[in-house]
Amino acid sequence: MLGADAIGVFASDRPQGGFDSRALRPEARVLYTRLATAWRKQTGSREPTEEALAGFSAAWVLFHDVLPHAATRNGSPVVPAVVTAARSLNLPLGALVNGAGVRFATGGSRLGQNLRASAIIWQWQGVRHSVVVWPREFATGRITRVPLPR
Repeated sequence: MLGADAIGVFASDRPQGGFDSRALRPEARVLYTRLATAWRKQTGSREPTEEALAGFSAAWVLFHDVLPHAATRNGSPVVPAVVTAARSLNLPLGALVNGAGVRFATGGSRLGQNLRASAIIWQWQGVRHSVVVWPREFATGRITRVPLPR
């Protein structure tokens, strides 16, 4: 919408489709490919959105890594067991389709925060064209000159 005035601007966000998926661990790369294929088939869009990757990653962790390890009573997970299972996770960066890992802080001001959440920096490098420039593992381009007024 800003046209050429946006060229050079940086933004920080969650990863969206189109980052370099080679940065993912092998299992996450396979899962990303499956998700991206289903996404294209369902939506017609090229790559999953950041919301799709974040939502899928959160649901995957819950249904794949937390609930199967939580004690149940009458077939339903017991809340304290779900909390314990979630707090015990130790997934490295790149384990999820959005590049994140999972390790929840257990105390202090960051209590409950995922210490391995994933973020990217991208830069507008043309009208309606941006590239991921950081972290290097996800980069799809390099930082270019930022045009400044004279």
